[in-house]
Amino acid sequence: MSVYTFYPPAAGRDVDFRMVSMLFAREPVWYAFLRKERGNQKARNEKVRNVKIVNRFSQLAERCPELQ
Repeated sequence: MSVYTFYPPAAGRDVDFRMVSMLFAREPVWYAFLRKERGNQKARNEKVRNVKIVNRFSQLAERCPELQ
């Protein structure tokens, strides 16, 4: 089983975690990277992908008042 380390949303934005969870229910979407596999390529890819997802969500939230 993987161990995840979670970081707060980008730039101190208050992203609604419930909305993120609903949109991306199948996987954790914070700045999560595997502590056990930190040096491993898969872990680095996971981190980059999750950062992109959170940043994309932040951009959507800025344009959609109902998400805030």
